[in-house]
Amino acid sequence: MGWQRILLIARNAKVMTGVLGIVYRTIATYLAHKAGFAKTLALTGAVTLIQRIASALNLNIHFHMLFLDGVYVDAMHGGAYWSAIPATSISPRRPWKPQMKTRQISYWKAPLLTALP
Repeated sequence: MGWQRILLIARNAKVMTGVLGIVYRTIATYLAHKAGFAKTLALTGAVTLIQRIASALNLNIHFHMLFLDGVYVDAMHGGAYWSAIPATSISPRRPWKPQMKTRQISYWKAPLLTALP
């Protein structure tokens, strides 16, 4: 990513919020599908810390995200129930493939960054 885009994200809260939304939706969709549900039926949650500066005091924007290990699914008559993701789907034997998700996130992030002045 070029320095112009990094500076744009760093100084524009709306752009950073948009990028964070893309990252969150991508991971939430992945979790919903791993639990066996469509994204429209399943809800998950996350806590995010946005770090702007690295240890060398250089500009290094990145997100630290902690997601639930399952999803909440809407019940037919109101309410919701918890559906955990099977442990085998997130175990070291079958790791999450970040390169695939990174490509997907980059695909959605590019139009957001190019559309802004």
